[in-house]
Amino acid sequence: METTQAIVDCLADWWREHQVKYHYLEELVIDLDGGSATRSNRTQLIKRMVEFSQVSGLKIRLIYYPPHHSKYNPIERC
Repeated sequence: METTQAIVDCLADWWREHQVKYHYLEELVIDLDGGSATRSNRTQLIKRMVEFSQVSGLKIRLIYYPPHHSKYNPIERC
C-alpha cells in the first residue's frame, strides 16, 4: 500500500544505499503525480521530506504533474 510514510522511508533507504555513489549531489528533484499519498497538501509528506532533507543535507525539489495529466509522467508509459 502506498502511503506517505512508505514513500519517504523508501527514499531514505535508497539514499542510505546510494549516497556514497552520489556523494556529489546537492539536490534531489522528485517528480510526483499528485496521487493520494503525494499531494502537495499532505502535511505529513512535506514534514517527512523536510526531515529527510535535514538528515541527508540534500535540497529537495518536488515537481508535480498537472492534475489529470498522467501522460506527462514517464512511469505511466511503461
